Amino acid sequence: MEGINETLAGAMKLIERNAEGDDAICSEPMKALMEEFGVPITPDNVSHLSILICAMVLYAEREEAYGSAWREFGATAQAMNLARKAKRAWVSFMKAKHGPACDDALDSINYGAFFIRAIAEGNISGNG
Repeated sequence: MEGINETLAGAMKLIERNAEGDDAICSEPMKALMEEFGVPITPDNVSHLSILICAMVLYAEREEAYGSAWREFGATAQAMNLARKAKRAWVSFMKAKHGPACDDALDSINYGAFFIRAIAEGNISGNG
């Protein structure tokens, strides 16, 4: 498995290429996944999926390192973490004069997923 830096670099190149034209450019596995879920294969949809895959790679790296530690705190804590990471992405973006704030933005995606998963699991205030 590629690390997050390589995955993000590849996604950014793919997004740049998809922004240049009307025809979507993507790998066969991405195309198959989109087809499986009935998502039209457009440049915008491919670019969006590329970012979601980056968030998944980051999640997998951190899951391997820390396990499912997020479950200990439930949906309430995940909502606060989501807000904190979104704010950090904004501050980083503004301080860098509109430069990359990708790590915090990808964390925001994952905390949003943790929030939804915790609610679906009935884990509102944690199970730790």
